[in-house]
Amino acid sequence: MVTFEVTGRRKKDSETLSRILARAGFLSGFRSQSFSDSTPERNGPPSSHYVRLEKEGILSREIPEAPDFLILLDSTADIKAKKETVVMTNTSKPKKAGEVDASSIALESIKRQDIVPVMLGVALKAFGKIPLKNAKASVEAEGKKDSYSAIEAGYKAMK
Repeated sequence: MVTFEVTGRRKKDSETLSRILARAGFLSGFRSQSFSDSTPERNGPPSSHYVRLEKEGILSREIPEAPDFLILLDSTADIKAKKETVVMTNTSKPKKAGEVDASSIALESIKRQDIVPVMLGVALKAFGKIPLKNAKASVEAEGKKDSYSAIEAGYKAMK
């Protein structure tokens, strides 16, 4: 089983990214599950959403203690990751592997401040088992048909 944690200060962004990632995993032949940590319905404190992907079946319902992948939509979120967790961060000054400036990439590729498709591309590259065509279908189902270039740009930006 593979687990993702998507954390950000805007609950809508973390929820949307986890839902799109779960759908893309499903389209790629995984059983998928997307759920939240049930934080209050407001922006401000970090909100976490989780995705589980498994080829056989998912029996677990609890929040993962140590996700395999951690997607930080906001670099100011103070989340401590385990040593083996792959961390992907949206930051204005990327310095190390896994850090991308999703805001600038979104403005360049789709001309709006929407980091969700960029960070989806970053996660797809890090995971490596979901094809871009399934991500495109998943994004289209969310009504974001013009976001495919941002997914590709995020995929290319991931180091």
